[in-house]
Amino acid sequence: MIRYPADESFIAAGLTIPAGYASAIVGGMFTNKSGGSIQSPPVSGLCLLDSQGDVHARATAVLDSHPGFREGEVFDEETIAGHVFYLIPKELDVQGIQWQSGGDLLTWLR
Repeated sequence: MIRYPADESFIAAGLTIPAGYASAIVGGMFTNKSGGSIQSPPVSGLCLLDSQGDVHARATAVLDSHPGFREGEVFDEETIAGHVFYLIPKELDVQGIQWQSGGDLLTWLR
């Protein structure tokens, strides 16, 4: 789920959005199908792709209404869910989400 713009959620949480920027909330679910326990995927590798193909790192926002991903062990067949937040220039649109860890790269287009 990509919600853009999501400024009302940021403002309701008492956060300020810099002039010229809009906020985006990305929600997702990951299910461990590895056959064993793994560590939760690092959200630091999750980036937003804008309509010009530029990559944006996550914002450090915390919104109680949209909890982030928990860290730690994820058991086989367990699903975890959470949200990541971004700020991008208002004149751009959200193209998709990209996750990179080491040499692995996954891209989801909107």
